Amino acid sequence: MAGDSADAGITMTALLRTALALVLLAPGLRAQAVGPFEAPLESTLTELRSEPSRSIGQTVAFVVQIASVGEPWTPYPTRFGPRDWTRVEGWSDEQHVWERESYFDSTPYLFVAKHTVPEWQLSRARAHERWWVTGRVVQVFAGEPWIEIRTAERLHEHVAEGSVLHASRAEALWKRGQRALALAEIERAMAGPLPGHALAVLEAKWRRWSVRYRSEPEPSSIQPIPGTQTVYHMSLGPQNLPPRRRNTVVPLPASAPRD
Repeated sequence: MAGDSADAGITMTALLRTALALVLLAPGLRAQAVGPFEAPLESTLTELRSEPSRSIGQTVAFVVQIASVGEPWTPYPTRFGPRDWTRVEGWSDEQHVWERESYFDSTPYLFVAKHTVPEWQLSRARAHERWWVTGRVVQVFAGEPWIEIRTAERLHEHVAEGSVLHASRAEALWKRGQRALALAEIERAMAGPLPGHALAVLEAKWRRWSVRYRSEPEPSSIQPIPGTQTVYHMSLGPQNLPPRRRNTVVPLPASAPRD
C-alpha cells in the first residue's frame, strides 16, 4: 500500500509539472502555430509598399522603426479586427524620420495577434525603437500591405527621439540661414546610438554644411534697431565648429548720420 501511495504521488507531481509547463509555454506555442515554418524573404517596408501585391502570402523579414503600438484603426473588410489583433505603425529602416516627408509617411497596417509573445514584446516598445520582425503579407487593401507579425526582436541601435528632434531643428535652422546653430544641432543628433546608415547620412550632411559655412558668410538674422548700428565680433562656436559671429547692437552717437 505504501508503494502504491508513493507511485501515485510521483505521478501526480509529474502531471502538475507538465500542466505548469504548458501554461508557461502557451503564448509561445500560439505564436508558433500560426503557420508552417518558412524561411523569410529579407526585404524592407519601402519595397513591400512599392509593389505590395507581389508579396501576398510570402513570409518576410524586415526592420521597422516604431511609430506607435495599439492605436485604433478601421478594420475594413479584412481579417484584422481589434478583438484579436493589435496594430503597429512604423517606418522603414532607411527612412530619415527627422525629415518631414518621411515622418508623415509611415507604414500603417502591421498587426500582431493578441495574447502572444510578439504582442507582449511590442506592447512594451517605445517610439523610434528599431525591431527586426518576421511576418506574412496577408492581403493588400487601400494600396497598403497588411502584414501579420510573427516574431519580433529589439535592436540596440536606433534613431532616438532626441536625435530626431535635433536633426529636424538643424534642417529648419539651416534653411533660415542660421548655419552655426544648425551645425551644433546636427552634432547633438549624432550623439545618440544611431545605426550606421543613419549616422553616415548625418555625418555627410555635417561635412557639406561645414564646407559651406567656411566658404560663405552667414547672413545676419538680426534686424538693426533704428538709431543703432551692428558691430560684429568673432566668438568661439560649438566644439569642432568654425568660429561664429556674435552680433552686438550699440547705440549711435547723437551726431552720427542716420539712414
